[in-house]
Amino acid sequence: MIDKAAVSKLGEMDPELAAFLTGIKDSPPPPDRPDLAGCRKLFAEREKAMLEALGSSGDDLTEIYQHIPMRDGYESRVKIIKPTHAPESAPSAGFVVGGVSAGGNLAAVLAQLAQDKNLEPSLTGQWLAIPVLLDEAIVSEKYKDVYFSQEQNVNALELNRKSLDEMAAYSRPDVHSPLYSPLNSAGPAAGLPPAYIQVCGLDVVRDDALIYKKVLKEQGVKTRLDLKSSRKAAVDIAKGMGWLLRKEVDEAVAEKEMGLPPTA
Repeated sequence: MIDKAAVSKLGEMDPELAAFLTGIKDSPPPPDRPDLAGCRKLFAEREKAMLEALGSSGDDLTEIYQHIPMRDGYESRVKIIKPTHAPESAPSAGFVVGGVSAGGNLAAVLAQLAQDKNLEPSLTGQWLAIPVLLDEAIVSEKYKDVYFSQEQNVNALELNRKSLDEMAAYSRPDVHSPLYSPLNSAGPAAGLPPAYIQVCGLDVVRDDALIYKKVLKEQGVKTRLDLKSSRKAAVDIAKGMGWLLRKEVDEAVAEKEMGLPPTA
């Protein structure tokens, strides 16, 4: 059972963050995004600028760009980086899919598809950070009472209810498709690999992850959940990935490698 009162408290803003935000001047209005094509053009421009700023990955890494056709006739470009001289390893040692937000949705869907289609080699884990997994139309009666983050966090920073509605209007997804949510599979969650899940209390899609964690647990899937904070999110990811790979990650070492000040 999900404790609704406890979940509701996750949506209460930390006083320190609230005080910080009051000192920020109004942000400039976002650029015009009249349609999906406009959004794609904007993202392409931002991606180009970001890649130019990052520069080359270096001689020890190989960059591969894969163009994936989309159902609306456009292409999505994926950048793959791998070690140039990677040591041989067995997939059983660690074959993990993962992503953030929409990427978390893709990872969860891919994990379910891999299970449904008996992918070989099998996945060993999934990392789902603030994933988008549900729509009101597919939330079961069992969980409707604890699916309220879109109302509680309707005006959340960055991604909010209006943003979700705009994206749905642009993409017109089939919310009943197994390509939209793993919960639409004929056998959702059964037999899936362990899942490391990150949740943000003020996120408009917070309850997607909390409900999915409950479904996974009911099916006997091992799960680990962290409440995401800006200060510790990167360290949490390192430790969570270590958990998926069955390796202990020292928090102090992770902080040092990431250039973070040590925890007091």
